[in-house]
Order: sequence, then structure tokens, then C-alpha cells
Amino acid sequence: MTRNKILKNKQLRNRLRREIDNMNEIILDGKLMEDSPHEYIKNQLEFPDYYGANLDALYDCLGDLYKKTIIIKNSDLVEEKLLETFKDANEENPDINLILD
Repeated sequence: MTRNKILKNKQLRNRLRREIDNMNEIILDGKLMEDSPHEYIKNQLEFPDYYGANLDALYDCLGDLYKKTIIIKNSDLVEEKLLETFKDANEENPDINLILD
């Protein structure tokens, strides 16, 4: 009986860990960044209303993120300066894991 309870608790912990990992993963699509990249990024990353919609503000807000994996799909469609800002923030903030696809 105790063994079953332990197994259930372990399964619950594993399921919760996977759910938390999924919450920490954000997928951005380069196709959707072409027209209004800063508005799209602000919405997807849930940046505050005072987000300045420029590269400096993006860098600052990325620096405030905690335990996030950011996946940029179709990254070849993203403006180079924007990608460089993501890369720079990734190097400075150890809590960001950037994946370019």
C-alpha cells in the first residue's frame, strides 16, 4: 500500500515538472514577426505595458526573464538586429535558453 502511494506521488511530481517545463517554453514564429515584431514579442513574452518597443527595451525585458526557453521558428525571416538582441540577452541572462529553428 505504501509503495503504491510513493509511486503515485512520484508520477504526480513528474507530471507537474513536465507541465512547469512547458509553461517555461515560449515559441516565437519569424513569420509572425515580419509586420510588427515588437508588438508580437510583447504579447508572446507577456512584457509589461511600459515595454518601449525597441531593441534596448527588448534586451532589458529579456534580462528580466526567469527560467524561459525561447524557441524562434523561421528565424531566417527575423531581422538580424532583432536576432542579435535575443542572442546577446541569452549570453547575459543564464535563465534564458534560446533555440533558433
